[in-house]
Amino acid sequence: MSILVNIIDAGDPLPAYLFLKEHLQEGDKLLFIAAHGDEWMAQHISKVAEIDDSIVTIASMANKEDNHKYEHICRAIIPHLNKEEHYKVNLAGGTRYLCIAVEKVFELYQAQYFYVKTRENIIVSTIYDYSLYDNDDIAKPIRYRMTLAEYLTLHGLKHDVNEHKKHTPLKSPEAVHRFFRAYAYGNLTGGDFYAINLLRKHYRDMRNDLPIQQLIQKGIGMDNPKIPHLQAMLNRTGFRPAKSKVLTHEEVNYITGGWFEEYIYYLIHDSIHPDEIATGVRIARPNVGNIHNNELDVVFIKNNRLFVVECKSGIASEHLFNEIVYKSCALREALLGLTSYSYIFALRNDEEGRLKKIARMMNITFCDKEDFTGNGITDTFHHMRKLCQ
Repeated sequence: MSILVNIIDAGDPLPAYLFLKEHLQEGDKLLFIAAHGDEWMAQHISKVAEIDDSIVTIASMANKEDNHKYEHICRAIIPHLNKEEHYKVNLAGGTRYLCIAVEKVFELYQAQYFYVKTRENIIVSTIYDYSLYDNDDIAKPIRYRMTLAEYLTLHGLKHDVNEHKKHTPLKSPEAVHRFFRAYAYGNLTGGDFYAINLLRKHYRDMRNDLPIQQLIQKGIGMDNPKIPHLQAMLNRTGFRPAKSKVLTHEEVNYITGGWFEEYIYYLIHDSIHPDEIATGVRIARPNVGNIHNNELDVVFIKNNRLFVVECKSGIASEHLFNEIVYKSCALREALLGLTSYSYIFALRNDEEGRLKKIARMMNITFCDKEDFTGNGITDTFHHMRKLCQ
């Protein structure tokens, strides 16, 4: 039996969580070392990991100024230690100064040291001594695999991953690819695009079924115009309504852009083989508005890395693109954690590479129409697979 020790990092709970999931065995206990004010994260990690409070101890600094005083850090930890116990100490987390202090404290105890590298999905075990040529540093892959719900909950987010809402495609891969080919290879007319835009602007928020002939002939409601080119657009995209002669709310969302999310879903599913993948996942910080604050178009997890893809069948202006980039960047930095990756996929031409440069400056990968009609998306997926290794 051992006591597993984690240094709490309120901004990055993943190293501590994966260390517990990988090493905690029956009979073990936990010791969290937290800077002043970070005790809540230790409790949160324990709750998400479904660990009984009876085996958890939290050693924290009494005051904020103690966080950077070596002696005070040691004084906060030592009363919780016992020389008869064996400790497994994870040094990934907290400030460098706190890590150094923790390592020095445990020199006086039976301690084995570890370092969780979440980017590489490995845990390194080592012995701190002056024997530098015995190759006793051992790196082992993390076997545990997180779910989407687990990752989002760990990072303090409300989400609807496990709710009854469906987070899988509405249409088959063949239907989605047919829509993509019509849209991306110039098979749609100006009238077709006009029909799609009218649906998006006037009918996307309607929850009831919409009779197709009524849409074509006179529209629905006082302020909503008719869509004379609707049937021709449906024919050219190969779209077949699930119900005869009507469009459901979900189908209107699909026609006005959801099809591209589903196209990306299938591409990633077949190319990356993620541990879990979903579309239209809504997330929000608890106690900050409702759960509809942000929607992740396509999100997937593989080997404990989270990938988020913003999907846009069209982007009207560079100004709008900048807004999408800033939103993606803010989501990653403020909500989704350091081991997440952000992408923007859009069927807009970026002939001069200006949009890709803007995205790259914010550490976001942008794929444009040429990538999808050429080989660029294959290169992007190859890079994704490397990140997942």
